[in-house]
Amino acid sequence: MLLATSLFSFNSAAITHGEPDGDDHPAVCAIAAFDENGSHLGFGSGTLIAPDVVLTAGHVTALAYMAKVYFGEDVINNPIYVAYGAPHSYPGLVLYDPPPAGLFSMHGDVGVVVLASPVPSTVVAPSEYGMLPSEDMVETLEKKAMLDIVGYGMQEMVKGEGKPYWDGYLTRYASTCELINTNYVLGDEFMKLSSNPSKGKGGTSFGDSGGPVYIEDTNTIVGITSFGPSYWCTSAWYAFRVDTGPVLEWIYQFIA
Repeated sequence: MLLATSLFSFNSAAITHGEPDGDDHPAVCAIAAFDENGSHLGFGSGTLIAPDVVLTAGHVTALAYMAKVYFGEDVINNPIYVAYGAPHSYPGLVLYDPPPAGLFSMHGDVGVVVLASPVPSTVVAPSEYGMLPSEDMVETLEKKAMLDIVGYGMQEMVKGEGKPYWDGYLTRYASTCELINTNYVLGDEFMKLSSNPSKGKGGTSFGDSGGPVYIEDTNTIVGITSFGPSYWCTSAWYAFRVDTGPVLEWIYQFIA
């Protein structure tokens, strides 16, 4: 699930145990973040929610001065459109402070990239845009509700070559996962989701951060990939909820 790869050292994510997305989610894009000097900070995933607005994770936009946004299933070999924009992070963003508390002291993990020009409808049709949820929609979901996840992160852990490492990224993958619950200490901000390949459920990995968590078979976004507590990207992971009143109000200010 993890973060924009080089920007942070804790675990965020890519779609593990998923399938190539093809043309199913054209609004989902890859984001490269840069500082004021043009140095690359890392990458993540995002979703076009308006002609010139991309929704992503706050830890992808944090510290970034400029973002380069790629559309297409394979954005290394065949990007179909590239855009540039200004990153903005939620005012309540806290990455992890103090460090001993680790990932579980993260708050407000949402950001947007406002593009310099609208994405042509020939690249992403308006009907394909990610849709924001109604307020508190997550509270209406049943436990074990199935959700769709999409992102450009690492897809494979390579073993047998020394220390295992993640490889394969910047190709859009998708899978389903399962809502475990929201009734826990971070439930007012995060959803706890499953990653269990033995039961046909995918998960997220490095570079998937900021990618959407859709209500199954819709383009309604209820969360965005945020973090996972394990380098192995297994078991439970966490998505930041975008259905709360303050977060929705903040996002909508960027949409004309």
